[in-house]
Order: sequence, then structure tokens, then C-alpha cells
Amino acid sequence: MSFRDTDSILRIKRTDGQVDWKLGGTSTAKSLRVVGDKAVGGPVGGQHDVRIQPDGTLSVADNRTGLKGLPRVARWKIDTVHRAASLVEQLTDSAVRGSGCCGSARRFSDGSWLVAWGGTAHVRAYDKRHRNTFALTFAPGRFPYRASPFAPGQGTRSQFVAGMDRMNPRP
Repeated sequence: MSFRDTDSILRIKRTDGQVDWKLGGTSTAKSLRVVGDKAVGGPVGGQHDVRIQPDGTLSVADNRTGLKGLPRVARWKIDTVHRAASLVEQLTDSAVRGSGCCGSARRFSDGSWLVAWGGTAHVRAYDKRHRNTFALTFAPGRFPYRASPFAPGQGTRSQFVAGMDRMNPRP
């Protein structure tokens, strides 16, 4: 579970509802030791779109709200035996100077990313080396909450346009 306003991510045991571990936020007995992260102020700030990846790592769109540093995508290896969270990957974009809310980070099987930089006009794709491969910029004052990738054949262009028009009818 991700709690944006407490800058923390918790793993809750389904069996008894107890906290297994905690990343970020106020330090508690359940807090993980953070390894390999030089970010100032904490491992996450105002984060969104926390996901467990197929390799077991945890990814997050880290807005860095209220913290120093650029917004980032962070990927963590959680070691429950040693009670540690090791930063294994982070992605920033120098064109994105701040991210006050929202956002998403979707990792593909080849290591590439689709990122909606929350609260900004930017949606970008990056290859596994974090080189920008696609950029979508919204009009001033507009921004996406999240960007979700669609696989080829998952829908037609006309279906997507019709769906968007239903959500936000054109004048």
C-alpha cells in the first residue's frame, strides 16, 4: 500500500492485516534500512503508482514532493530477511524540474519505461538505458494523472478516440 501524504509504502500481511515492512515516512520498528540511495530527505515523497515488478522489485513514481532533488522513477529490491530496501534503478529527466502530484511509471519486460511526470505536461518513454524515445507534451495548464500502455491489438484507434471523447466530450 502506498500512502502519498505520509511519504511511505507499506507491505500489509493479508493473513492478519499487520504491517510486514515500511519504506519511507516516519521511522518505526517496521521500517526498512535504505541502501544505495543518495536522495536527500527520504526514499520517497508524495509517491504514486507503486508496483511489484515480475522480478520482485518494487517500482514507484517518486514525485519528491517536499524533498530535495528531481522527481524520479525508483526501483527497489526489498530484502525482508535483512530488513533492507536497496535502490537498484532510478530514472530522472532534466526537463522535469518538479512534480507536485499524480504520475505513473510503467516498466516493460525489456527494461524500458513509460512515465507520466505527475503534475507536469510531460509523458515520456525511455529505453532501458534511460534514453528518451518518445515525448508527449500537453497544452499549458493540462496534465495527465497517469499514462497506461496498451499492447498492439488491444484496441483500435477509433475505439480509443471514442473512449476519450466519452470521458471528455469535444465542444
